[in-house]
Amino acid sequence: MWPIISNNCWAEPVYKQFQRAYNTPTIGLWFYADDYISFLQNFRELVGKPLHFLENPRSGRKPYPVGTLSDAVDIQFLHFKSEDEAREKWSRRTARLPASDDDLRIRICDRDGFEERHLPIFDALPFRHKVAFVKRGRFDVARYPWAIEMDSDEPFVTSGVVAYHNAINDGFDVGAWLAGH
Repeated sequence: MWPIISNNCWAEPVYKQFQRAYNTPTIGLWFYADDYISFLQNFRELVGKPLHFLENPRSGRKPYPVGTLSDAVDIQFLHFKSEDEAREKWSRRTARLPASDDDLRIRICDRDGFEERHLPIFDALPFRHKVAFVKRGRFDVARYPWAIEMDSDEPFVTSGVVAYHNAINDGFDVGAWLAGH
C-alpha cells in the first residue's frame, strides 16, 4: 500500500502517522542527489540487484554502513548499526514493493547535492505520483506542478522528519498525495 520512495527519512513519520508497516526500502537512509536520481532512473533494475557494502565509499568513510547497487548508486544507511541489519531490512522491504510503479509515491527534496539541473530530470521520470520539496525561491519551479516550495532558514529544506511536519504546516495534503489525488 503506497510505498514511498524517498531520498531521506521523510517517509518514516508518514508511515507512523498512518500506522502502516514500512513497505519501502528507503526508510532510515539517505542518498546524495545524483545517486538518488540514478536510482530512480533505473529503479526496477536496481532494486532487484544485490546490495553490497563499501569499505571505502566515494563519499568518504562514515560512522554507518554505506551500500551500493551495481557499483552505480551509493546508499547512506544512516540509522543502521551494521551492514547485516541494513541488508536484512533492505531485502525484506524491497520484497514488499508492488509490481506496478503506478503504486509508488516518489519524493525528493533539495538537500544533499540537489541542484536546479535535477528538476527536469526528475520531471522526466515516468512515475505518476511524485513530489519535490524545495526551499522557497531557490529555483524556478513554476513549470513543475509536483514541486512544493517551503520556507527554510537553511539553504535548502530542513531534514526529512522536520520537512514532513513543515510540509503539513504549509498545507501539503499527505493523505491526498498518498491516495493519488
